[in-house]
Amino acid sequence: MITLSRLQRSLVFIAIGCVLLILSGFLVAEHAHSIRETDFQSLPLAASLVTLERRETLLSQQVDRAELHAAVQTGSADERIALYVLPHADNHDRLLTLLDRVSTVLEKQGDQAGSASVEFEQFKPDTLHKDVSSRNVHMLVRVTAAGLTEWLQLFHVMGYLTVNDALATADRRSLLACLEEEGPSAADAVNDVLGTDLHVFAQDAVSYTDRLVGSFSSERCALVARTVLTSPLLIQVKNLFTGTLTQALSAGDVWPFPLATVTSLSAKHVTDDGYDLSVVFQLYARNAK
Repeated sequence: MITLSRLQRSLVFIAIGCVLLILSGFLVAEHAHSIRETDFQSLPLAASLVTLERRETLLSQQVDRAELHAAVQTGSADERIALYVLPHADNHDRLLTLLDRVSTVLEKQGDQAGSASVEFEQFKPDTLHKDVSSRNVHMLVRVTAAGLTEWLQLFHVMGYLTVNDALATADRRSLLACLEEEGPSAADAVNDVLGTDLHVFAQDAVSYTDRLVGSFSSERCALVARTVLTSPLLIQVKNLFTGTLTQALSAGDVWPFPLATVTSLSAKHVTDDGYDLSVVFQLYARNAK
């Protein structure tokens, strides 16, 4: 019979605890999961772009994190969620700054004609969460195909803060299966990489991918890790933060982006390389208590 020392038993329990903590994060993210899809109308680029989608669970997750910060006054990601992604105050000015920065860069590049027209409706109680209000924001702008791609990439990322936020349900399940298969050896790497700020991840995506891949011993799980971190959405994150908009989006007054869900999008082809992009999205804020 093999007898473990008190220290060995403690280390085993700590390792198991780390795995269970990560697993609980996966389960919370899966709770009440549903997808909203936006219908692309008259959009030739649709075949090469990921369909705009938002998970209702993201809203609940960010609300919970913001409330946790308010209760315990912790720092890190929870504080940034509370201050920027889902603040109490009206985040009208922050969103306008973000849209103006993108417009300025695209105009200089010749990929946008004039500033974007933006109109805000009044805040109303949100149907998804009792502690949240939302308002419709209408945006209209004429862009080239390249400008259209930049705007769509931005809309995909709004509201996400960490790598874990941006993972699809299937990707979370695949990583969960690998953690169950290999035990606690990969727990630290999974926890660290998934908790990485998206802006930071985009600057060195290769290193983060290599770390996660190297934490798994089996070839199958290593492939799963690489596939998860090269998903279409994370590729768009990398393109967004390392492309022509990098400097405009890196400033602290626009990143992290506010949480907004695209509810309607159309792009009418009006010239050889011109589209009238019309977008309606919901902008969220927590209700004061």
